[in-house]
Amino acid sequence: MDFFAAAAFALESVAAQELKMLNMKNVRIEANRVFFQGDEADAARACVFLRSVDRVFLLAGRFSARSFDELFEGIEAIKWPELLSEKGRFCVTARCVQSKLMSQSDVQRITKKAIVRSMQRRYRLNTFPETEETYKIEVSVYKDEAVVALDLCGEGLHKRGYRTLNAEAPLRETFAAGLLLLANYDGHTAFADPFCGSGTLGIEAAMLASGRAPGAGRSFLAEAWRCWDKKAWQLAREAAADAVRTEKSMIFVSDIDPKMVEMTQFHAKQAGVEHQLTVRCRDARKLH
Repeated sequence: MDFFAAAAFALESVAAQELKMLNMKNVRIEANRVFFQGDEADAARACVFLRSVDRVFLLAGRFSARSFDELFEGIEAIKWPELLSEKGRFCVTARCVQSKLMSQSDVQRITKKAIVRSMQRRYRLNTFPETEETYKIEVSVYKDEAVVALDLCGEGLHKRGYRTLNAEAPLRETFAAGLLLLANYDGHTAFADPFCGSGTLGIEAAMLASGRAPGAGRSFLAEAWRCWDKKAWQLAREAAADAVRTEKSMIFVSDIDPKMVEMTQFHAKQAGVEHQLTVRCRDARKLH
């Protein structure tokens, strides 16, 4: 099976290195995407363990789409009955960049029509109830090439579950983790953030240092798919639990605003790393 991870610009190499560390096969980089191959167990591990990527997708199809007819034919040729259940609810999003097809609403409409046509051939139904699990299908048309994919995550992977309070201009969790990996932070060297804000950078450092998988405590959209192996997700979480380390890290974070310090302490507790970092209310100019 073919998958890809969506990564922020300039973090593709970091995401590729993460995938290689997870022993994924045929890892290759494209703009904002890192492709890899594996099975359902590999996809579950990617969702649970990857720190720097925004989402993980199952690649359903890739083809030239210079007209709406080509788009329809390419979508219809995908083996949708093997990917979707007959009672599943599926929604389509589209992005069009530098292509002859630039109407996102038309791409969405044609994609859904082609999927229904493919499903009708298998199930001999005129309409589908769409009452059970949800599938999110993304169609990206870039320079007249369509990439059709199923989102495995639901909410983005930056939704770790620990940051529940709002702060001004927060740093995205996946971006913070990407910066740490880009800086070759390994969890063993001393780390200090004297402007911690809501604590994202320090907490991500503590999670990395303690071996905590960022997705271990959340759910994923693909877990509800009837055609996917539920045991793959169980095994991924068991592997995440086995990877946790208990040794104390040298992580120090501080902020001059006591409200931010209190928020950081709360988020660290939510993330389960409150014992891994030292949090202080302090003026950065007096930091030693």
